[in-house]
This record gives sequence, C-alpha cells and structure tokens, in this order.
Amino acid sequence: MSKKKADTEKKEQEIPIKEGPFETEAENSVEEKEVSQKQHEEKESDVPGEQNGSSEEGTMVIEEKDIKKLLTKIKTLEEQNLRLRAEFANYKKRIERDQHELADYIKGKIFEKLLPILDDLKIMIEKSSEEHSEHSVLEGAKLIYEKFNQLLEKEGLTKINALGEKFDPQLHEALMMQPIDEESKHETVIEVYQEGYKLHDKLLRPSKVVVGKYESNHK
Repeated sequence: MSKKKADTEKKEQEIPIKEGPFETEAENSVEEKEVSQKQHEEKESDVPGEQNGSSEEGTMVIEEKDIKKLLTKIKTLEEQNLRLRAEFANYKKRIERDQHELADYIKGKIFEKLLPILDDLKIMIEKSSEEHSEHSVLEGAKLIYEKFNQLLEKEGLTKINALGEKFDPQLHEALMMQPIDEESKHETVIEVYQEGYKLHDKLLRPSKVVVGKYESNHK
C-alpha cells in the first residue's frame, strides 16, 4: 500500500500545470498596451517643428512673403487699370472724331450729286427770265424733276406706287376715307396727296393717300 501511494504522489507531481484562458488574455492585453504606447510615443517624436520649437517663426516668415507678393500684385493691377482707362478715353475720342468725319463725307457726297440739279435749276430760271415763256419753265421743271428722280433711284431710293393699290398700313398713311360707288375699289387708294419712298427695303416715308370706302346705299 505504501508503494502505490508513493507512485501516485509522484505522478501527481509530474502532471504539468496548464495556463487558463483568462491568464493568457491578460498577458496579451498587457503586451498590446505596451506596443500601442510605444508606437504613440514614436509618432509624437516624429511631428515636425516640435523638436526645434521654430514653427511659429517659420509661419510668420511665410505670411510676410505673401503680403509682399499681394502688395506688388495690387500695384501692378492699379497701373494696368490706369493704362486701360487712358487707352479707352483715347479710343472714345478717336471714334467720335471718325463719326464726325464720316458724317461730313456722306454729306459731301450727297451735295456733290445734287449740284448738277442746282445748276440746271439756275439755267432754267435764267432762260425763263430772258424768254418770258411759261412753256420753257414747265419743260425745264419736268427735266429737273426727272433728273432728280433718276439720281435718287440710283442711290437706292424708290417711289411707292400707291394709286389703285389696296390700302397697306405698312406703306400708306390714310388721310381720309371717301365713299365710292364701285365695290371693287373698296379699301383701295383712289388719290395720292404725297408720294411715299423706300430706301432699298426700308420704308423712308409712307404715302399719304385717300382710301375708297364702298357703301351699298351711297347715291
């Protein structure tokens, strides 16, 4: 009995003691905390500007440089603005001068073309005074009228043929409505008081006309 008891005690002493799960987790947690703290300390040591303590001074130097650049740029823009304003003022004066010169040029061309008609009118007056003939005055006036119309047509001015045409408010100005017996001439121009003209496709002056108005009971 004593021998068996001794063997049993010996086996119990040789059985290895296993670590429990709680003890292993605690050790791992402690190791992780130590590693995390060490990494945090290394990151803090790598932050620039904290070791030499000159971050604030460096920031001040950069701001001063930026301010100098901005001031230089503002001065340049002000000079450009003054130069552009002066150029625009000169351009405006040049445009006004060119417009006046163009207006004078156009007037000169018109008067140059009207001078021959003025010459013909003078000759007609002189001959009429010498001959005392009404017929010569009439013929001279017709000649001047035709010549003047030819000049205007050459420059793009055309007379609006209104007589006998249907009244068109875009081309005609009705001075009055006159009762008529013919139904076919209703709202038709039956008389022209003043001729109308167009310059190319643009209306220069409407024709002043009398428009017929048919009335069935008109006697």
